[in-house]
Amino acid sequence: MEPPPNSIDKYKQAFHEEAREILVDLESALLELNENSGDKELVGRAFRALHTIKGSGAMFGFDKLAAFTHNLETAFDGVRSGRLSITPELVDLALAALDQIKTMLEEPDGGTPPTAAPPPGFGEVAPFDRNARSPTAKPAPTPPASPPAGAPGLPRGWKIHFSPGPDLMRNALILCCCCAS
Repeated sequence: MEPPPNSIDKYKQAFHEEAREILVDLESALLELNENSGDKELVGRAFRALHTIKGSGAMFGFDKLAAFTHNLETAFDGVRSGRLSITPELVDLALAALDQIKTMLEEPDGGTPPTAAPPPGFGEVAPFDRNARSPTAKPAPTPPASPPAGAPGLPRGWKIHFSPGPDLMRNALILCCCCAS
């Protein structure tokens, strides 16, 4: 007899189910973007889908899935802000990445399976960004070093306890302020 799944396992299962549904909508939005590259609502749908998969994946410990999805989310945020344009190459790259996300989602830990590799060119958003810095551009300044641990007057750390309710995945988009735009 198998032990009953703990509550986090229930939420992880709910994440997998919700993510599969979101990926269907994402694929639909990407295919429509091929025909209607200027449709801001489609761009928003794609961004929100990626943002939700990334954020929920990270929340449940699927760090590799979240990191991979973050790159594509960043590209679509660039489209939303006008820094990037929807091109057939970007849509093709996004569709290839979508296949990778689906594969990663089937892995127990959301990791990259040994036989799967990211699509060629993935992670290289700069070629699509007309405002990307050139290789000779000065790097961003390094932030100042953090004060040493235990410095007087500074908090020593935080302990946060999070207990999600049963409707967490159903209401995830409402809770996320980044998706409102």
